[in-house]
Amino acid sequence: MAIDYKASTINDLTQLYRSGEATPSQVLEAYIKRIERDEARVGAFITTTFDEAREIAHRLDKRLADAPETIDWDKETLFGVPVALKDNMCTQGVKTTCASKILGDFRPPYDGTAPGRLRAHGAVFVGKTNLDEFAMGSSCENSAFMRTTNPHFLTSMSLRWAHLVKIRLSCAPLIRIMPTMYQGALLVVVLPV
Repeated sequence: MAIDYKASTINDLTQLYRSGEATPSQVLEAYIKRIERDEARVGAFITTTFDEAREIAHRLDKRLADAPETIDWDKETLFGVPVALKDNMCTQGVKTTCASKILGDFRPPYDGTAPGRLRAHGAVFVGKTNLDEFAMGSSCENSAFMRTTNPHFLTSMSLRWAHLVKIRLSCAPLIRIMPTMYQGALLVVVLPV
């Protein structure tokens, strides 16, 4: 079955699992395929944990097949849901750098609170994502490792601004464009003049 990862909500995935239309491994592989396809252009992940994620998804598949009655859907609300964590959240045994070379190969001996709770609810971690170094910013442009781009708008920030200026000049008599940054995404507010 082909999983439409763009349209799948957590509730959609839960329904697919409960009905037997999909397994956590099938969903995970769809997400991994998309990450592998786009990662070189997007630069979203500092670390991927695909092997560990596959092992966990396989265990969840086995529970679904062999003992579905052991799954408490009210408590395991993220059962089999692929999740990417920012690289400033401690995850036991997984490289956690805060996007800084200072922390390099730091591997925490414990899970932070949020990752621990996500795991307890059945989430499957696919990796650690980029951020501004030590989370000192919101655009993902000041990481020690790479610059992250929006997968829906893969040009550099300077080209985005140039494009907006071009739009602004060509539409000057009709509209006022107010570009702004919000959590690494370029938002454009178009106002009538």
